[in-house]
Amino acid sequence: MQNLIKEFAEARKALIAALNKFPKEKIEEKLFDKWSLKEVVAHFTGWDRYFTQAVKLLKQKKTMPFWESVRDFNENSVKRAVRVDWKKIYQEFVKVGDKFIEEYQKIPSELANRLFWKNKKYTPLDFLKINIGHYKNNQTKEIFKLLKKWRRPEGSARREKYNK
Repeated sequence: MQNLIKEFAEARKALIAALNKFPKEKIEEKLFDKWSLKEVVAHFTGWDRYFTQAVKLLKQKKTMPFWESVRDFNENSVKRAVRVDWKKIYQEFVKVGDKFIEEYQKIPSELANRLFWKNKKYTPLDFLKINIGHYKNNQTKEIFKLLKKWRRPEGSARREKYNK
């Protein structure tokens, strides 16, 4: 479990570094299918918050309501991003992710593979693996691709200076 927590923390650190390099003027542009970067980050925050709360409740021998529809959950997670500024979305993402890691580091080993719901196949370990996938795939890969595409080749700024 600790190795997976470390893997998640590293993937998250790489994503945060990428977010800090993202051009500010493109943060609200629809670059990820129907979502902007701000909405993608709100989406990550929604799932991190949900998984953190589910683990807290599991430790208390309570059950988190099941999300039912991934599409609806995602839409609800990004809905408020339209009204909130980037700085707040970003800060919330960092804070919620820190809580996720903190909560997962405190999971007793006997709960790591305990089912959250009787009729569903999800455990804290499953949620951690799902989140690692979230942070390494899909929109994250697209963020890195865009940054690479927008990055100028080494030395191009210097050449332009001398070509003027």
